[in-house]
Order: sequence, then structure tokens, then C-alpha cells
Amino acid sequence: MHYFLVYNKTSGNHRSFTLVRKIKESLVECGHRVFCLSTKYKGHASELTSSIARKYGKRATVIVFGGDGTVSEAVSGLVGTETPLMVIPCGSGNDFAKKLYGRKYTAESVAERLGLLGGNLQYSVKAIDTINANGHSCVNVLSVGFDTIVETKAHKLLRRFPFLGKHAYSLAIVLALFGKRKFEYKVLGKNGENDLMLPEKLAVILLALCNASFYGGGYCPAPESDLSDGILDLVYVDPVSLLKIAQLIGPYSKGEASSFNEVHEFKVTELTIAGICEKVLYNCDGENYLEDSVYIRIVPESLNLCIPT
Repeated sequence: MHYFLVYNKTSGNHRSFTLVRKIKESLVECGHRVFCLSTKYKGHASELTSSIARKYGKRATVIVFGGDGTVSEAVSGLVGTETPLMVIPCGSGNDFAKKLYGRKYTAESVAERLGLLGGNLQYSVKAIDTINANGHSCVNVLSVGFDTIVETKAHKLLRRFPFLGKHAYSLAIVLALFGKRKFEYKVLGKNGENDLMLPEKLAVILLALCNASFYGGGYCPAPESDLSDGILDLVYVDPVSLLKIAQLIGPYSKGEASSFNEVHEFKVTELTIAGICEKVLYNCDGENYLEDSVYIRIVPESLNLCIPT
């Protein structure tokens, strides 16, 4: 087997490189061919993984060391190919990894669970769904509204103050509360052949389409999401007061917000979101896009993922 270790030296304050070296040594001792590839610029991980998939197909496995941004780029290059992806969480948020490994882990503990450090590989390959949004691939969560503003502010904070880590999201929430908290869209959706019963003009504070469960540094709008069910979990929250936001934040983080009347949940396979008087700012796995409208659909079993056995 060919293993390609793709890492982002800036993820997680440079924590990944030492682990990359240890895993390379372990895999080489087991007789595998191992290549270490460092990303050089934005979008490079997608270019690397796409090239690997074209050349090696299922004879290769891509191991990504980094946060949600690096993982998302790698996914873009692997969707629809035979080459499997393995995720070693080394970033600041690691929200997708929380779905795979639980909330409490370290990059080292994940590597041990997968058998990457002991010479006895312990993983299987499973086909999972991805999201396609106007041609952009997304494996975790797509969002619009308040939480997209929070993501934007959090990424700006992390670029200036990387030591903040996951606390950047909490600070970004506080900053965003002083801005816009009501967003209006025209939304049309389906679950299979059935149309969703949604208001013609939908007013929300936030809306999330979830393939996985976590985003925004650990918030959990869809705790029961299934990566391989061919369905997206749509969660949106009505515009609410600051007091209600304070009441919602804790349960929303813990995956317990569904009992609030202001929180609405649907199962969807496709959704179109159009702006009213302004373009739609939406976020795919941490990457922002600004367009007149966005057409989102589930792409069943389009990514091969390595999971611990």
C-alpha cells in the first residue's frame, strides 16, 4: 500500500510534524511505501489528493494531518474516487473529527486507535456521503446566517491570534452578537420526491445543513446525523432575543436544543437558498462563498473514509 501523509505545518501551532514523522517510521517498518507532502498554499491539499487519486486509485491511502480546512480541501480532491481518506485531527477546531472519534481525543490517541503507531493497522474503509453546494464539496456542515458570520470572525481571529485555538469561536460569538441577527431567505427543499413544508420567506438567525454533527468549534445542531444515510439534517432557528440566545447556546453546543420551540428540524436531500435583496453568504466546512443563490444536494457514498475497527 502507498500511504501519502498530507500535513499543514500551520495547523494546531505546528503540532502535526512530529506525529507525521513517527507514523512514517511505523508504516515504513511494516513494509509500506510512504510519502510526506506538506501543503504550501490555500487549495494545495485538494490538488495533491486529486493527483494521488488519479495516479494510484485504491492502491493509495491519504492520511490528512490538520484541521477542518485541510480536511475539506483533501475531500474536494477525493470525492468520487477510489482513494480512501484518513483523518488525524491536528487543527484548532477539528469539528469533523468529533463525529468520527468523539469529543475527547488527541491526535496521538487517534493514531493509536487506527494502529498507525504500533505496526498493527486497525481500520476499515467505509463509503460516506458528501454535500455538493453549487459545485463545492463539503463533508461536514454547510451554514448560513449568524453562525456563518461567527465562522468568518473566528477565522480572522485565528489568523491574527493563533494561540486562541478553539476559544476564537467563543470570542467570535460575542463580537457577532452586536451585529445582524436576522436573515431572510427564499428556501425550497425536498426529501426524495416530497417537498418540504417551509414558509415562502424564511426568517432565521441561523440555518445549518448537516452531514456530520459538529461545527463552529464544537456546536452540535445534529447529534443523530448519519454520514451514510443519504440524508442531510436541516436545522434552523427563528430570530430570537439576546436573552433567548443566552438560553440556547449551552443546549445547542451539547446537541440538546431540539426541545426549544424556536428550533426546527427537517430531513432533506436537496435545498435551494436564495437571497432576498442581497446575496447569500454561506459557509462550507469553514470556507465562505457569496452568491445569488446556492443549490445544495446530498451525494450518497461519494467518499471512502478510514474508520477505527
